Amino acid sequence: MFDQACAAQSLQPAISLQASAADAIAGLAARGLAVAVLTDSLAARYRDRLTARTIDDVDTPAWLALVRKNTHSPGMR
Repeated sequence: MFDQACAAQSLQPAISLQASAADAIAGLAARGLAVAVLTDSLAARYRDRLTARTIDDVDTPAWLALVRKNTHSPGMR
């Protein structure tokens, strides 16, 4: 879904790490090592540790959110 949304906007994200478990993805983001792209319902589970931004300028079959720790870390860059 994320790949299709990027392609529709002619974007090619530089993905250096990919995980399938939401807890692992959110854990990396909480440590400032990455950003996470989760469905809105999953992102809600981590709002106590992470900042979520809804990705709403693409047409997807689910709500996507970019989840990150509110810091300027290497993962964010």
